[in-house]
Amino acid sequence: TQPQSRILGTGSNVTFSVAATSGTALSYLWKKNGVPMSSATAASFSINNLTLAHVGNYEAQLESEDGTAGSAVARLAV
Repeated sequence: TQPQSRILGTGSNVTFSVAATSGTALSYLWKKNGVPMSSATAASFSINNLTLAHVGNYEAQLESEDGTAGSAVARLAV
C-alpha cells in the first residue's frame, strides 16, 4: 500500500505508512522533499503537533536483497 496525501490543521498529528512484501527483509527510509530523514526508518512514521514547517512531499524508499523501490509521493498540507 502507498502513503496517502493529507490536509490537516496546525497542531494535528499525522502518520504516513507504506506496506510491501519481499522474499527478504525490508529496510525503509523516508524522505521529505527528496531529502532522507535519518530518524524515519520504519514502515510508518508520525509527526505530532504539525506546523507549516512540516508541509511537503513525503515518500518511502524500500530496500532488500531483491532491490530498491520507491513509494508514491504523499503531499502534506497544513
